[in-house]
Amino acid sequence: MGEYRRIEIIDNWLTEDCCNVITNSLKNVNSSYWIDRHKNIPNYGIHGDVGKYSSISSFLYPTLDIIQDINKHAPVVSGVAGEYEIQETIINHYSPGHFVPPHCDTVRDVFAIAMVMLGDVDSCFHYYPNGADKERVTISDKKGRAVILHDVGLIHEVTPVTVERYTLIYNYY
Repeated sequence: MGEYRRIEIIDNWLTEDCCNVITNSLKNVNSSYWIDRHKNIPNYGIHGDVGKYSSISSFLYPTLDIIQDINKHAPVVSGVAGEYEIQETIINHYSPGHFVPPHCDTVRDVFAIAMVMLGDVDSCFHYYPNGADKERVTISDKKGRAVILHDVGLIHEVTPVTVERYTLIYNYY
């Protein structure tokens, strides 16, 4: 895990071409599938604040073609008993100014979370290895990079982005 604690980083998990194909596909998804997370299924921060971004979840749209397609690109994540399975797939979309406040994921029966960055847009992903009132570590967006949180209770955030941003999120059980 190198310089990062409780987090694994895999550079070049996806190729640049693969990221471009996925991003272009996401731009063509009917807008009715995107959920405004500020209004619906909000992701509350540790101080009760709510972020601003949109997402598509496999819980709501399990048969949506784009969900099936991106599941082929999920990182392999293992625990003591072997490989984890994907419980939920989420696609996050951020417009300029969108963000997710510092939070820890309270997803039931999830043992790991993987995020795959589809662009080189910002240095907006941060986590707090020793709690919210301690140092903040930044992991810059890099096209094709996978970031795996082996501790789903780890506080993390996405600070306001300056350009459009897409990420793939996989929750494992």
